[in-house]
Amino acid sequence: MEPARIRIKQAFRSLLSKEAFSKISVAEICREAKLSRVTFYLWYDGKDTLLNDCFQDIVNEGMHYFSQFRTDSSVSSVKTDCHALLETIFYLASEYHEFASHLFIDSGREDQFLYSRFNSIVMQKVTELMKEHSGQIASPLTLNETASFLAGGLASMIREDLKSGLPSSTVHEHASAMLDHVLSTGLFISDC
Repeated sequence: MEPARIRIKQAFRSLLSKEAFSKISVAEICREAKLSRVTFYLWYDGKDTLLNDCFQDIVNEGMHYFSQFRTDSSVSSVKTDCHALLETIFYLASEYHEFASHLFIDSGREDQFLYSRFNSIVMQKVTELMKEHSGQIASPLTLNETASFLAGGLASMIREDLKSGLPSSTVHEHASAMLDHVLSTGLFISDC
């Protein structure tokens, strides 16, 4: 049965590369996967649960990549951890471009549902990361304010750069430079 689940996910990703999540039906996914609706419903209650499963795969891969990137760093600090998270996001955007095209690129396929779901996952992970460094957050900022500022600000900047038509390498450089600048402005008490 596991191969059927993989085919369902592959079919969903293929369809997502062509159209918005809201326009994809279970019937289309089944046709693309060459599986029956019965097989689909053995695995998923609907396309929302399929999306959640796909996002969980992305999060799992992202956490593995983040942990590896963090392990490869000689020193753990707010700066290295934030950069590891930024690198993870860019890695996932390249690996899962069919999702990213709905999140960041104004191509007429932007999908607010996917963006909202993705944003909540990113906020959760950034908040978890900030908890590890909460003693270093400068007063009067709270943990949630700091996480929102970092995640929301960088995501907005990345979206604007992509909408401007900048190549992804330039967008990556801008985001990294902006993160360095923000981290050096007193957002955190100790040396980043």
